[in-house]
Amino acid sequence: MQMVKPIQFQRSDWHCHRWGLILAAGDGTRLLPLTQRITGDDRPKQFCAIVGEETLLQQTRRRVSRLVPRWRTLLMLTKTHESFYADQVAALPSSSVLIQPSDQGTAPAILYSLMRLCEMDPKAVVAFFPSDHYFFG
Repeated sequence: MQMVKPIQFQRSDWHCHRWGLILAAGDGTRLLPLTQRITGDDRPKQFCAIVGEETLLQQTRRRVSRLVPRWRTLLMLTKTHESFYADQVAALPSSSVLIQPSDQGTAPAILYSLMRLCEMDPKAVVAFFPSDHYFFG
């Protein structure tokens, strides 16, 4: 069996090739009764303002922006949820928004996003951030 040689990064490379990927493609079925009560529709939780005025997606984007520049942050979304996120991504460059036809689960979303990111920056170092969590603090 041949061992794969790890990529060696210089300290400055980490900063130059740091990317964030926000996963926001889930259907949010577990909290659907709550989000239906809040919004009156079948909105997945990441597009809902459950705590505060911002949606969970907006809160996640704000948190990630402290670590990764917005222009190196990608969003993984699904076409089926477009009516819920269209206003939140309208000002973003299309290269920052990755759209699946429908929710296929976390692993395919990660694989697809890594393939796209590799085309954009072959030396990318990426962190994944779920958008359907709430953090206190």
